[in-house]
Amino acid sequence: MKLKISEDILSLVPYKPGQSEADVKKQYNRDFFVKLASNESPLEPSKMVKEALSESIKNLSLYPDPGCQRVREVASKYYDVPTEKILVGNGSNELVDLLIRVMCEPEQKVMTSVGAFIAYKICTKASRAQIIEVPLKEGYSIDLEAMSDELEKMSELPQIVFIPNPNNPTGSYIPENEMMEFLDKWGGNEEMLIVIDEAYNEFVDADDFPDPKKLMSYENVLLMKTMSKVFGLAGLRIGFLLGSTEVLSLVHRIRNPFNVNAMAQVAACAALEDKEALDEVTTMIKNERYSFQRFLKEMNLDFVPSQANFVFFDTKRDFAKVHDALLREGLIIRPLAPYGFKTQMRITIGSSEQMSFAREVFKKVFK
Repeated sequence: MKLKISEDILSLVPYKPGQSEADVKKQYNRDFFVKLASNESPLEPSKMVKEALSESIKNLSLYPDPGCQRVREVASKYYDVPTEKILVGNGSNELVDLLIRVMCEPEQKVMTSVGAFIAYKICTKASRAQIIEVPLKEGYSIDLEAMSDELEKMSELPQIVFIPNPNNPTGSYIPENEMMEFLDKWGGNEEMLIVIDEAYNEFVDADDFPDPKKLMSYENVLLMKTMSKVFGLAGLRIGFLLGSTEVLSLVHRIRNPFNVNAMAQVAACAALEDKEALDEVTTMIKNERYSFQRFLKEMNLDFVPSQANFVFFDTKRDFAKVHDALLREGLIIRPLAPYGFKTQMRITIGSSEQMSFAREVFKKVFK
């Protein structure tokens, strides 16, 4: 075919998700694998969620609520944000894509950090906009001071700045004093939108993590949330944008009708109201995270102290060989070559049994 395709599209490298168990079972001729590659919850949906989904099946012949009214009402209570300042999307990936499509003309700019969630870059290039990636500072933390310096040099500000906090895949976080210093300078700027992606904030236990109320006091700041991690609804795809009604109304204009399916809406409401299940997941993940980081220290493997449900560590050798060795032992974790990391990998924190298995595999591979 002689279709004329944009070079921006041809140069894109497709997003590569964590390997599925089915793929590696076939490749390595093994019946059993533990998958800790995609930052999913190790627990099944709660009883409350399952019961709500079971009841909702009888309504699947009907279209879902296009405005997600019930979801926004429940999310309003959970996040303590007015309903009109909440937009629901088919996962946070869709929301990233919609924001860039709304805000960016071809060749306009989007800024984020090196080593940040790769969807920002993919969606930017797919929209024919330009991506600016500011290097991480020592310790793999996002460098807001360097971002600010870069913004000062620019004759035309980027349309959007994406700031993931905590960051995926490094697990580092930006403390409140650094975030507020950045926002005191750039928050309220009418020429630029600042999107703070808090996909992992429920796993944070740092005392100096930024207060969402302070962040949202700036009209040009949006918060992005997901139900794929701590709420265990990755298979249903649901996320939130919180902030300016003006910006949300623009995003609302271009989103597909019925973009959030009926079962996702039902499950989201139940999960947001199930505090007991939420506490169970966060407690378990934090405990297992501490335990595994102690283990990495004992193994003399450098890692970034994590505020998320995963740990970023340095294999200190060719990650491809390490990855193959781990797979041969039945463990699937995430290599990070697409992010530019040559020896580092990321492991999702799983259940006690899964992490025990991971430790035994690490002892064999990293001996």
